Amino acid sequence: ETVDLPGAASRIELGGAHSAANVEGKLYMWGAGSYGQLGSGTLADSHIPQAVQFSGIVTTFATGGMHSAAIVGGKLYIWGSN
Repeated sequence: ETVDLPGAASRIELGGAHSAANVEGKLYMWGAGSYGQLGSGTLADSHIPQAVQFSGIVTTFATGGMHSAAIVGGKLYIWGSN
């Protein structure tokens, strides 16, 4: 399946059933969201990449089985299943 991103991804990560990409300092996520791992504020799945809302530039990120994490402005953010 082809995924359309709003620009060139500098990095991608694959979680258990979700994916993430850094596009120009913004984090885009898609796939299964039943544990909140997409960072959208809901538990909905998304087949379309959605930007995770941060008030800064994402410098690095990681995906796990049912969780995700990012460093933004020197702060660590973690969401999804514990």
